[in-house]
Amino acid sequence: MAKHLTFLLADDNPVYRQALRRMVEAHSDWSVIAEAADGAEALQLTAQLTPDVVLIDINMPIMNGIEAARRLKKVSPNSRVITFSGYHDPEFQDASQQAGADYYLRKEDLDSERLEQLIALLRK
Repeated sequence: MAKHLTFLLADDNPVYRQALRRMVEAHSDWSVIAEAADGAEALQLTAQLTPDVVLIDINMPIMNGIEAARRLKKVSPNSRVITFSGYHDPEFQDASQQAGADYYLRKEDLDSERLEQLIALLRK
């Protein structure tokens, strides 16, 4: 049986966070343990809760997702960090990789099936 995975969701849009929550909770062995509205909150919650996976938007107030990803990998090195953005800028993918994120997705590509494939890949 697969290990139960815990997720932290970080996006400044509460409607999008709810959509992410539905995607995650559609899987019986996945659960959302926290939500954050900005990068600083995501960092604080990750340090406290050490989720298995952090889904974090790049464009957020207080601390953007790139800087948060860089710091997340220091406070919780075993957490997998997946950054995403609604903007089609190839520099976001490069910056995410340089920050230590495990994967980058455009928001339009982030759906339940793609998330499941990505988690399976990251579990290997």
